[in-house]
Amino acid sequence: MPSAPNVVSALTLSRPAHDITVSKDDRIFMMMVDTPALVEWVNGELRAYPNAEWNNAKAPDHSQALVRPFSLRIGPDWLLWVLDTGQPGLDHSGPKFVAFDLETNALVRSYPLDAGALTGSLYDDFRFNGRNVYFTDIGHGAIVVLNLDTGILRRTLDGDPSTKGTRPMIVEGTELPPVFGLGRTPDVDMLEVSDDGRWLYYQPAAGPMSRIETRWIDDRQISDAERGKHVQFWADTQTTGGTAIDAEGNIYTSDPDKVQLLKIDPTGKISTFVADPRMLFVDEMWIDEKGFLWMPAVQLNRLLIKGGPAPQLPFQVLKVQTGQKPVHR
Repeated sequence: MPSAPNVVSALTLSRPAHDITVSKDDRIFMMMVDTPALVEWVNGELRAYPNAEWNNAKAPDHSQALVRPFSLRIGPDWLLWVLDTGQPGLDHSGPKFVAFDLETNALVRSYPLDAGALTGSLYDDFRFNGRNVYFTDIGHGAIVVLNLDTGILRRTLDGDPSTKGTRPMIVEGTELPPVFGLGRTPDVDMLEVSDDGRWLYYQPAAGPMSRIETRWIDDRQISDAERGKHVQFWADTQTTGGTAIDAEGNIYTSDPDKVQLLKIDPTGKISTFVADPRMLFVDEMWIDEKGFLWMPAVQLNRLLIKGGPAPQLPFQVLKVQTGQKPVHR
């Protein structure tokens, strides 16, 4: 497969990144597979963000350190938000959701997430919808809702068939071994919120994709059984590394098996957006203010499967122009 001319190598890295976000003034932040996990790209170098102390998982005060950070994104308030899944079994190391002011690089918000977790839970990703934040629990199949004003957490669609992982993850023609210590296929993993805030799209790591109107997720009065009646099948996606949504409602989803990027239009139709041999297990993506889609090629399967293809070095972050505006939620 030849390289696609519209896909450019934005960054070359000595170690793999699995998540990326770009601020409106073009500061680049990434989540790395190894330590330091939370970094900023500065003058061609990876620098621990906001500093080395925050990246010390063994720090005695976990309120001022990241234990097991999984995902990050610039929020609608232009703060840098980071989801720290914590590490079960360590004192005071439960999951938390923190925000840094990009002008001062100081911690300005912090929410404990323990109350929304069950035994075996593992928070993975998040999206904003007004004053609510939706988290995926890949370990126990649920959408967890945090209200930023009250700090109250609720579990929704807990164990619903749409949130449970039932398919193996197939990458470059080979089944991916268990990840994140789960011992099985992850449950609900990816999620996106439409620009008008009406729809929540979500899927297990190996698909398929479902959607539900956010009013049913936000309604605290209805039962989960009633909530589940409003879930709609949306697209027969397969194994996915990450997703992104633009302001027009197009969802971009990586296809690490066929090494391509798919596009799901607002009617649910799936098409190939671009294919490129460098798109090796593209993980969590980001659409910037100029319409570029940033794609970290983490090569997770090549890192995990012994005897398989070796990782291609250096690791890369790719980008492609979508011609669309990002969602600001």
